[in-house]
Amino acid sequence: GVLFSLAWQTAGGSYLDAVSFAVLSAYAAALFSFDLRFGLLPDALTLSGAGILAILALARGAPLSAVLLGIAVGGDFFAVQYVVSRGRWIGGGDVRLGLLMGAALGWPNVAVALALAYLTGSLVALWLLASGKRRLGGEVPFGTFLSAATVAAALWGDSILGWYLALVGGGR
Repeated sequence: GVLFSLAWQTAGGSYLDAVSFAVLSAYAAALFSFDLRFGLLPDALTLSGAGILAILALARGAPLSAVLLGIAVGGDFFAVQYVVSRGRWIGGGDVRLGLLMGAALGWPNVAVALALAYLTGSLVALWLLASGKRRLGGEVPFGTFLSAATVAAALWGDSILGWYLALVGGGR
C-alpha cells in the first residue's frame, strides 16, 4: 500500500507516471516476496514485467535508446556473471530480472539500481556472516535486493546519480 501511495506523490500529477510506478511496485513486491520465500524469480513475472514496463517507459516518453541500453546493460551484466560462474554466482532469474530493471529504469538509472543492490546485498551478507546466521558460501536471495533497489532507483535514481557525479567530479 505504501508503494502505491508513493506512486501518485512521486509522479508529479502525471497519471501515466503513477501507473508505471504502481506496475513496477507490484512486480517488485511480488519478485521480492517470491525470491525471499522460494529462492526463485519466475519467468512469468520477470519477462512479462520487462515487456510491460518497456512499453510504459516508451509511452511516458523515455527515449528508445535509453530503454534499449537499460535492457542491454541490465540483462548483460548478469548474463556475463552467469556464464563466467556457470550459474554458481547467480541464477538465470537474475538475468531476466536485469532485463526488467533495465526496461523500467532505462540508462543510466539501471546502473544506480545495480550499485544499490550490490551495496545493500553485500552489507546484509556481511551482517549475516558476522552474526552466524549464514556460512561462507551460503545463498542469499539476491532478487530481493535487486527488486528493492529498482524501486529505490525509480524514486531517487536521478538524485543519487547527481549526488554521485558531483562527488566524483569534485571541483571540476
